[in-house]
Amino acid sequence: MPNSSWEFPSDFAGGAQFLAFKQGLLDLYKPTAVDGRSFDGFWNASGRFEQYNASQSDYFAEVYSDLITYYQWNNFGAPWFEDFAVANDGRTPFVNPSPRVRWAYGQVNVTETEFNSSLAKRAVFEDFIDTAVLVPDQKTCSKSIYVVPLGRGAANYIVKRL
Repeated sequence: MPNSSWEFPSDFAGGAQFLAFKQGLLDLYKPTAVDGRSFDGFWNASGRFEQYNASQSDYFAEVYSDLITYYQWNNFGAPWFEDFAVANDGRTPFVNPSPRVRWAYGQVNVTETEFNSSLAKRAVFEDFIDTAVLVPDQKTCSKSIYVVPLGRGAANYIVKRL
């Protein structure tokens, strides 16, 4: 439970609810210890900062986007576009702008070499999680759980200005 992830601005109405969830989880599991380190704290303590000469956030910065965009484009987007063009006089299908932008990024910016590099980094991440964060245990599956609120649940409406 990274300490900084559980600190909320005083004007955030949901802070009490998040903290009640955290306390309920602690009451349920009754851990012998609560580690307040962030992923960077675990990364640094594991010696990987020195090994890779980078923080975990820098080392893994584009791994997710490279893997997802390249894989989606090459395994779904490109074959679909080709099939659609054959069946529809060379036209391209309409694609929702969100995946279309993601696919275009993967098509133009991520080479097979970069994709393979990201696969290797993903393997480093898996090893990092298995050996430094969520260490396996024969009796309980893992000696720990990692809990962090990733968002405050605030609505993000698109406001059109005239």
